[in-house]
Amino acid sequence: MLEIWEYGDWELMSSIEKNLANVRYRSLLSPYVAWICFRAVEYDIAEKWLSFVSSDSFLTFNLRAEMAIQSNDLEKAVDYWAQSLAEEPYQPWILYRLYELNQSKPRVNILNNKKIYVLFYTYNKRDSLVKTFESLMNSYIGDAKIIILNNGSTVFSPNQLEKDILNIAQGRSVSFIHLPVNIGAPAARNWLYHIPEVQQSDYLAFLDDDVYVPKDWLLTYVDDLESFPDTVVVGPMVVNPDPLFTPQWIYLYFLQTGDDKIRFTPIIPLPFDIGQYSLRRPCLCVMGCCHLFHTKRWQRFNLPDFDIRFSPSQVEDIEHNIQAWKCGGRVFFDGRVKVVHVQTSGKGLKKSVNDYGHIVGNHVKMEAKFIPEELVMISNKVTEADDAFWDIVFNEATKFIPMDILKILPYCWENRVV
Repeated sequence: MLEIWEYGDWELMSSIEKNLANVRYRSLLSPYVAWICFRAVEYDIAEKWLSFVSSDSFLTFNLRAEMAIQSNDLEKAVDYWAQSLAEEPYQPWILYRLYELNQSKPRVNILNNKKIYVLFYTYNKRDSLVKTFESLMNSYIGDAKIIILNNGSTVFSPNQLEKDILNIAQGRSVSFIHLPVNIGAPAARNWLYHIPEVQQSDYLAFLDDDVYVPKDWLLTYVDDLESFPDTVVVGPMVVNPDPLFTPQWIYLYFLQTGDDKIRFTPIIPLPFDIGQYSLRRPCLCVMGCCHLFHTKRWQRFNLPDFDIRFSPSQVEDIEHNIQAWKCGGRVFFDGRVKVVHVQTSGKGLKKSVNDYGHIVGNHVKMEAKFIPEELVMISNKVTEADDAFWDIVFNEATKFIPMDILKILPYCWENRVV
């Protein structure tokens, strides 16, 4: 059952769900089947499986909380989360979710009078770029300008690309740059960033040519950057294009560092999404497939360009995030923004030996760029920012969760509640 959930195999789940409802141990399966159905947007079936539960657990309390939020019954959601914490105390993410409940939503006019650029670079992926662009056109981006860099594509002509994009641009002006050769992802990003008009912008977003964005992604990102001073870049929760939208990439922190050594935390701390990623927090790195930069802070902190030594791709966005911390800026994760990343290197696709060799090689290059003392300094900055934000989150949570429950939370109680 967990494997079905992890791999987003709704086809298999839907084919066996009715038969599972008749087995003797269905109450044991019910939390998992209910969550799978909920993530597949089969809400009626999820409700049915919740009715099979013989005794609620933290899994079912969390699902009931998500359903309550969906119905805009925030008071009931808080009650379910409180019961979940009483059942399983080690769920710090619930406190982050409670913090988010108390925050105002981004203003619709937050993009007004902002100079914003949405930047693409693409190589031989016309079909996926067109779908990505359709997704962008279905989101709210205000008066943002769009520039597409055609990175030496060989399987379609510049005219074909421009025609396809302008057909769905809804009358919006789109600028195109056509290069004769592929200069790689880092150099393409740098080229776009150094366009004079982009340099004068307030915000700039880099989007991969194989993502689908939610309607409010830009509103939410701009609100993040305005809410958290010194934050240079914000990124999303990246999900797979399967029916359950399973997690693909969350965030990174340092796990181990040393001489020519950088080891990161897993890109997916837990592959089962029970709501633990729909929150905000500072982190070391976010995924670069759809991230927004505060242009003036990039310049104020003297953040370097993307390093072309990582060409044609891989690791350059991670290393750039680390540079942001080194220069005095911050990186923020916003899991409320869920971006579908189709990527041809996604889940289930086998990489060649050459692919792995390139990725490992770029990782080694990154390790050689930082001395141990720098890595310790960067790690301390990330920890300090994360701890400071946690204090804010915890103080907000005390408005919702009874003190008798908070007292049993080991990660909350020590040196925090008096």
